[in-house]
Amino acid sequence: MMVLLINLPGESVRKPEEHCGLAFLKAYLEARDICTDILDAYAKRLSITECLSYIMEWLKQDDNCYIGISPFVTSHENFIIVGEYIKRISPSAIVFAGGHYASLNKEYLLRTYGWLDAIIVGEGEISLYEMLINPFNVNVAGVYRRGLEDKFIKRERIKNLDVLPFQARYLTPNELEGQPFAITTSRGCYGECSFCSISSFYKLNDCIKQTFRSPQSVSAEIHRLVDDYNISSLKIVDDNFFRDKSDDFLDELVNELSDLEISFRLSARPNDITEYRAKKLKELGATVIGIGAESAHEDSLRLFNKGIDISYSDRAIKYLSDNGITCLVNFIMFNPIIDIDGVLENCLFVEKHMHESLFHRINSHLWIRTTDPIVDKFVELGLCDRQGFPYIECRYKNKEILRIREIFDIWCNHNMKEYYADADILMANGIVGNKHIYEHYKKMLEQDVEILKDLVMMCKENRLEQDGEKYVRKCMEETK
Repeated sequence: MMVLLINLPGESVRKPEEHCGLAFLKAYLEARDICTDILDAYAKRLSITECLSYIMEWLKQDDNCYIGISPFVTSHENFIIVGEYIKRISPSAIVFAGGHYASLNKEYLLRTYGWLDAIIVGEGEISLYEMLINPFNVNVAGVYRRGLEDKFIKRERIKNLDVLPFQARYLTPNELEGQPFAITTSRGCYGECSFCSISSFYKLNDCIKQTFRSPQSVSAEIHRLVDDYNISSLKIVDDNFFRDKSDDFLDELVNELSDLEISFRLSARPNDITEYRAKKLKELGATVIGIGAESAHEDSLRLFNKGIDISYSDRAIKYLSDNGITCLVNFIMFNPIIDIDGVLENCLFVEKHMHESLFHRINSHLWIRTTDPIVDKFVELGLCDRQGFPYIECRYKNKEILRIREIFDIWCNHNMKEYYADADILMANGIVGNKHIYEHYKKMLEQDVEILKDLVMMCKENRLEQDGEKYVRKCMEETK
């Protein structure tokens, strides 16, 4: 039996990263003597043509094969191209899909695409293994299989993540282009943000929101990575690093890793960053902490079901900054309910914290998928008719906001690659030790804020349509 797991090709100015979901599947299957390859076309920057060529060569090895695809909303078109191609050249191959997008849209995808044989729903290691070792017509928990749709059985979550083998390392440091290796210490998040698929995804298994590894297991994997690759940095890719109100895990992990000199990047909710935790994170070696601030506009925070106000983000940034840790602020500048004053509030928040924090490009807006809980709210507000797939089409309450966004996108898109050339380095390693890169990055961010504030003022003065795009194009000419 041969298994190929595919991360589809896609265009991005970002540097490559490991696909931890596929890496865990590979490790789990190979620990049970099932030969498993990963084609990470995204990380290796392969075109769709190169991806198909690889698949053709791989299929020549064995007809008894299973090919799994991990599609994202953004790779839906390539998902169709690859799936159709596999079945055309090898009708006997079993084609399955998994991950958030496939799991949450399982009924639609299996109904629409005849080449798709099954979907691994939710957490995949055990479900996939049992699908592989049983005849394909056997109903397996966690597998939504063609012909057995009405007999689907949920798979319980893996409650103790220590039972899983360490994830496979299938990309070399050179292929990661300077990005650190990734590691997982937990799965899921206790939050219920309405725009996020994490909670919905794990509920496909059961109602347990978050599962964990022990500090001893995490430490053992990190020590192995240091021994095998001589690494000096790691990215913890948990949906949320913190697990409850206890500090025990962080305290124990600091002790377990006290013999190493290694830096970390991780993510947390703003309310999880306390003064004590910031100090312990510094002791751990954290250089970059991502927080989901999302918005400075209170109505937007309520829409997002954050359960906190912006003061938690202000405090988190301060605690981290006081300890020399760079804060990466995840932020949604535009959304369908925000008004002109709300965009200005967002601008002022970015302006307030740009001198000690990092931001993704601030032209970010809310992408709304068909399965996001927030869709129900937009339907209730009369801004959405549930039209579209895989994204839902939503109207903006204030059409002028949409126009500001369109004009601001012109500005941001002209130097997006340059922005992330700096931002990716800073997001991986932090501001400390990268002052020259940070100064160049900050100059671009300052321009972003200035231009967006000017567009807001033009809107307030009823000059946006007349002057907005001309102003942005003039700014672009001046920066050439």
